[in-house]
Amino acid sequence: MRARTRERTLSGVSVNSKKINVENEISQIANIINRELTLRGYWFFQLKKDINQKYKLLKVSTRMAGTSCLSRNLDVNLPLLSILDFSEKDIDSILN
Repeated sequence: MRARTRERTLSGVSVNSKKINVENEISQIANIINRELTLRGYWFFQLKKDINQKYKLLKVSTRMAGTSCLSRNLDVNLPLLSILDFSEKDIDSILN
């Protein structure tokens, strides 16, 4: 799992992003989404902190996120991993 900020957006698409550490609360939210929706393949979600600094869910989607290129530049080919998953291939990924 990767977490990133949306530093700048253009027409609603993030065009500038920074990688951040995945907090325990983010990980818990991801696990709940994955358990409740039973998603397979590539998916992402967006969060925003409220006035009390608690995360609120904005969106869950199965399309490629605007900032997915950040993960791709770290040598994680998420579209290919999704294809291999649906092809019933055993998948192992190693971050570069």
